[in-house]
Amino acid sequence: ISTSRYTEKQHYYQISISTDIMIYSLSIYSTLLLAANSLIATSIMAEAYTTPSSKTRVFVSGAGGQTGQILFRKLLERSDEFEAIGGVRTEESRSKLLTSLGEKLDTKISSSSIKVVDITNGDDVRDAMK
Repeated sequence: ISTSRYTEKQHYYQISISTDIMIYSLSIYSTLLLAANSLIATSIMAEAYTTPSSKTRVFVSGAGGQTGQILFRKLLERSDEFEAIGGVRTEESRSKLLTSLGEKLDTKISSSSIKVVDITNGDDVRDAMK
């Protein structure tokens, strides 16, 4: 992990995660997580919080896309460590993602863990995290 000072109280971290299929480069800016798939050059924005149960709550925008769906599924598979919330642009994407994940995961996914969100609106993203 490399770190550089961003402001007096905030730090920037660079982390690389390797999955079965692709390599992700993760950057954490305070509580903001940005994942960029170096193979497809797709970016996903996620905001991470720690819940009282010591799980890290992670919001993955673009969860209906190719890279976002892989990252979201990996987080759901590690539900003992993460509380994953997927953000999509439309209700249609939400329905498709629920169906797709239902076929790929052994456990049932809660429909409340996938939300339609406008990621350009910070309040919308914060509301999705509640």
